[in-house]
Amino acid sequence: MSNYRFSHAQKYAIWLRHGKRCYVCTEPLRLVEVTIDHVIPERLLNDDVERDRVFGEYGLDGSTFQINGYENWLPAHYRCNQEKSGSIFEFVPAIKLRLSRLSKLGPSVQKTAERVLADARTQRALANVLDAVATGNLTNEERETLLAELRDVGTADTDVIESELLVRPNPSAERLQILAAEFESLEEFKRSLYSISLQINESDEGDTSRRVGEFLSGKINLAHLYSHYLPPNVRNAINAGSDAQMRVQQTRMAGKVPAGYEDRGLPIQFTTDAEQKIISNAAVKWGVSEQEAESVYRVIALLVQECQTAMQDALRLVHEALDNRLIAIRAERNEII
Repeated sequence: MSNYRFSHAQKYAIWLRHGKRCYVCTEPLRLVEVTIDHVIPERLLNDDVERDRVFGEYGLDGSTFQINGYENWLPAHYRCNQEKSGSIFEFVPAIKLRLSRLSKLGPSVQKTAERVLADARTQRALANVLDAVATGNLTNEERETLLAELRDVGTADTDVIESELLVRPNPSAERLQILAAEFESLEEFKRSLYSISLQINESDEGDTSRRVGEFLSGKINLAHLYSHYLPPNVRNAINAGSDAQMRVQQTRMAGKVPAGYEDRGLPIQFTTDAEQKIISNAAVKWGVSEQEAESVYRVIALLVQECQTAMQDALRLVHEALDNRLIAIRAERNEII
């Protein structure tokens, strides 16, 4: 958990501006349940080497991105915050995009917190409500006193606080709301997967293998964002696809055969002038002989093949899990209704 001490105003602003949802599980989050999570773990403040590595990996500028700043704080349930427990998301472009969007939203979150802090009555009413609810069940008299205080202040913020904290929820209605939000997210996931398929299939640029690679890579990166909806075996398959993709990229960059692939590779012959030119350029880039460069390219071809197989297996499991979960949501929703 965080060492930073968040004010009531900060918690309220972060919760409000991020849609009143836990960013880990995406379920609705009540203000009294809010904990604040650091996307980039707070412990990196004490580890310069690791912090520099992570900042470089995610393209973060230390002069503008603060670990203890609104650009790195998100609301979460206590249980979700504990499960994450200081870990760093595995690097994928989609997570980098999320951090970029969070940085852009940070100023508006800060502005909301400052607005509450600037109004002593709103700040006091917020603190009184949160402190009272945190102590346990409120009596009707205590509840009415707090309601009167909130209504006396009468700002947009106190209206939000009143509706979220002092109206007793209907468990069935709340569960329906959670199911509806999850269903909507998963449907969006399906639409996005389909959209990637269309974009790649309609493209006339490049060769087929490159377009297949973009297609699979795009889907795998998207699947990472929705992985909390998927069973562990599916998440493991997604990670295997990403690992295979990383091996391809690292081998292309380094020009060095990965461990375990020394005597492997597809039996490809480089006979055309274009192929020979590619090999010659690679040999110069990697500082190896052309014969060694050919060996590396044969291994790369094998790695690409393995990568596509791993990604296809993962995506097959993703689609199966997605359909099964949507069916389960419909069934549970029908039972409640």
